[in-house]
Parts: sequence; structure tokens; C-alpha cells
Amino acid sequence: HFDLYRLESSEIEALNLEIYWEGLEVPLGIVAIEWAEKLVYYPSDFLRVCLSFSNVEYTVDETLCGRQAKLISIGKFDFDLDQIL
Repeated sequence: HFDLYRLESSEIEALNLEIYWEGLEVPLGIVAIEWAEKLVYYPSDFLRVCLSFSNVEYTVDETLCGRQAKLISIGKFDFDLDQIL
């Protein structure tokens, strides 16, 4: 997990984050990046998760909610939402 919010461009570049999604120096896995729009280089295929507040106050099972997640596949990233949930 990386949170890029308070980092400057030069600090982000120095992290060499691409090693995590290219599997160059570490095994491939899940990389979660907050404020990813600050990246200069993106992987060609990835899943973007957009979190937001909603006006919905209750879920189907009557639990309080108020948040939504939108999943957007970029490039050839393919997933079956039914298998994830």
C-alpha cells in the first residue's frame, strides 16, 4: 500500500514503484496506491477502484452503508466481479 498524497513528484519517482507491478525485483502481487493520479508511469493493465460517498443509507441487509466502490478495469485487466464478491 502506497499513499502518495503528501509526496512531491521527485519523491514519488525515487520510490521506483514500477518494480512492484512489473515483478522486476519483487514477486508480483497486489499493489494498492492512493492518489495514483500523481504517478507519471502506470502499468498497462490494472484495476482502478474509485471510492465515494453515496446517498444510500442502508444496504440490502439493512446495515448502514453510505459508501460506494466503483471498479474500472484498464487495459487487458480482466476480472469476474462475481468471483471477487
